[in-house]
Amino acid sequence: RLYQDELGRWPWPRSAHAALIELLGLGEPRAVGFDVLFGEPDIARPEADSAFAAALVSGPPTVSAVVFDEPGADSAAASAFERALLDRGERLALLRRFALPIEPPAAWARPYATVDLPAEPLLAASAGVGAINRFPDADGVERREPLLVGFGGRAYPTLALAAALGGATGYPRIAIRGDAFALDGQAIPLDRGRLRPHWRGSYSARPYPVIPVHDVLNAYGQIALGADPDLDPAVFRDRTVLVGSSATGVGDLVAGPFSATEPGVFLHATMLDTIQSRDFLRDLPRPAAWAILLLVPVLAGRLRMTRSGDHSLEPGRAGRPWPQGSTRPRPSACTR
Repeated sequence: RLYQDELGRWPWPRSAHAALIELLGLGEPRAVGFDVLFGEPDIARPEADSAFAAALVSGPPTVSAVVFDEPGADSAAASAFERALLDRGERLALLRRFALPIEPPAAWARPYATVDLPAEPLLAASAGVGAINRFPDADGVERREPLLVGFGGRAYPTLALAAALGGATGYPRIAIRGDAFALDGQAIPLDRGRLRPHWRGSYSARPYPVIPVHDVLNAYGQIALGADPDLDPAVFRDRTVLVGSSATGVGDLVAGPFSATEPGVFLHATMLDTIQSRDFLRDLPRPAAWAILLLVPVLAGRLRMTRSGDHSLEPGRAGRPWPQGSTRPRPSACTR
């Protein structure tokens, strides 16, 4: 295959990601989201960064990953130092372009002190940013994920929300209505400011289409040589594409309800699907929950009575044999 020998081990040159974006652009997806942080410039190949940035500008709307974090040391001086480094590169000014135009309740957007951002030319060329932080429950399982995070007095979207919006141009689609977060006028049910991902199964079950990046790059090379590609770019049309790693050696693994080793990008895909399909998990109304709790013991009691009751009047039950020469009734598919 055309690119396998050239790419080598991870991290790949940014020119490979540029080719990826160009090929995806031929298929006209709705948006692309990277679950990969390109935090440092490619010093050895600066032209690769330029090619990647140019592809981001001319290609489909692409959301770049950011990671919000606490200060490197537990002191205000350390936080001020890290913020000064960010300001020096003017990346914070670029980040503020992607702040959400809403003021959510404090519980919906946990505030962070610092942020890891893409290299400056890549951030400037992005259509949006999305946080790829992890938010597991106390037992380490991902059951509730926030849609927003806070930084510098502003709110920013997580990767799934940013990708669903197609970047900053989709921000007008969201609003705060009373105590509800609304998308396209429909309230999204949040649990303590977090959304429950509606898991469709484990990654191994492939509930979403998965295409290896080397297949995409191989198709790009085939098209560049004037050949018919093995992968038709049309498969990406009107899709939202997330780019991430499923290799266990990369270490980007999360615990879900079906497996303790799900790829991190699969969590983002599940959240994205939950948002786009509007197939939200909701709490049962309290009366219904109490009714179920009461009904289960009642059913269990009736089942026990049926198994242990006196059926001596019916032949063949309670240890009584069927009379000789009689025909045992056959079970029926329909009874009244």
